[in-house]
Amino acid sequence: MKHYVIALAAVASMLGGCGIQYSTGARSGVVYKFSEKGRWTNSGEGTLTTAALRGNAQSGISNTWNFSATDPQVTAKLVAAQEAQHPVSVKYSHLFLRNPFKTDTAYIVTDVVVAK
Repeated sequence: MKHYVIALAAVASMLGGCGIQYSTGARSGVVYKFSEKGRWTNSGEGTLTTAALRGNAQSGISNTWNFSATDPQVTAKLVAAQEAQHPVSVKYSHLFLRNPFKTDTAYIVTDVVVAK
């Protein structure tokens, strides 16, 4: 019984710390892949290819960044940018701890600016 209480306390403290912002930032590139996931909590999960190495397939260097999106408006902008292959600049929050039941990454995109 003691082990169950300790395990429950550890899980509660981990989930209680989820969503605490660690840092913010911005990245730019092209949305390489994007999918919407989730059964109970929906999130968008994607990969951004940075503009610096885009089109340089000969070098064998891959510079990608995985991210998550939880806002439906942000998700719609990312899907539209991916379909048109327009470069984007994204602003994100890096979470100290992520909720493993909500997103795949700790990088949550909060805003998208599409370059045309």
